[in-house]
Amino acid sequence: MYGTAQLTGIQAKAKMTGTSKRQRLTYSVVSLAFAASVCGLSFAIIDGYNGKPGPLVSCFYYSLEIFVCSLPGWVLALPIVLLVADTRAWRVWVLLVVGFGIGPLLMLSLGAYVSLTSTTLVTWAPEAKRLVLLAATVSAVTTLLHLALLGHGSKRATSSEIV
Repeated sequence: MYGTAQLTGIQAKAKMTGTSKRQRLTYSVVSLAFAASVCGLSFAIIDGYNGKPGPLVSCFYYSLEIFVCSLPGWVLALPIVLLVADTRAWRVWVLLVVGFGIGPLLMLSLGAYVSLTSTTLVTWAPEAKRLVLLAATVSAVTTLLHLALLGHGSKRATSSEIV
């Protein structure tokens, strides 16, 4: 049985070393929204160069579509996001590997599932390769921004406890 003094000590240590679950969840959603916006903006710029009208509307549409399509990968990464409270030592490398790989692996596994369960011969189209590249880009931007926000939040949490 744990005493109240020991529980408050553990809770105080957890509060000093990292960010709260709500902050980590917020960082994760903001990172995903930013990554979707960056990729949507780049697609809108490409469409603008190709002569398609309405770059602002297409930017919003692409960003929203990328955000919605990225939600399954975000849900898969959510337990890791909620478990890791700070960016010390090995945690950064684990988060980088998982974060960079989750989007492309999800797209590749979806493609493998479709090709294995299809009754007809299904091959990888060039568009599918572009989707894996898009998933890698969204994963990379989301992971890097999330780690930057998490590091900043951890430093803020420890500096506010010291003062």
